Amino acid sequence: MAESPHPDVLQVLQIMEDNCHQEAAEQRQEEEQCRREEEHRRQEDEWRESQWREKFQQLLATVAQQSCLTTQPAAASPTSTSPSPSPQPFPAGMLHPTNTKAVIHPPSPFQSDVTFPGYKAWRRQWKDYATFTDLANLDIPKQHI
Repeated sequence: MAESPHPDVLQVLQIMEDNCHQEAAEQRQEEEQCRREEEHRRQEDEWRESQWREKFQQLLATVAQQSCLTTQPAAASPTSTSPSPSPQPFPAGMLHPTNTKAVIHPPSPFQSDVTFPGYKAWRRQWKDYATFTDLANLDIPKQHI
């Protein structure tokens, strides 16, 4: 006849099984919490994206409106009773689309009595000028002009 297991062993096995169930339940709760947080982040990202798109559309509409205002003919028909909108200037720092070409001037000639910080500033200006004019890729005679 087989002996029954000791009651302490049964209790230990029951405790271990309960711990496994509890750990599994905690892991499911953590996974569910992660899913909820990820969903919340996704919704926030979608909201931010929609806000960004809305602001971008407003900016495009503003630019298009200003572009239309600057390209309208200056003389309105004499029979028109509605006032024609006056062109609005571009915001500070914004160039008119026809004024996009930059003028690059070479740095002032190097002075013999320059200080080291003055030399560094002149050198930075020279490098900028050389970069903008693509000086390194020009023929040598053109570099000396």
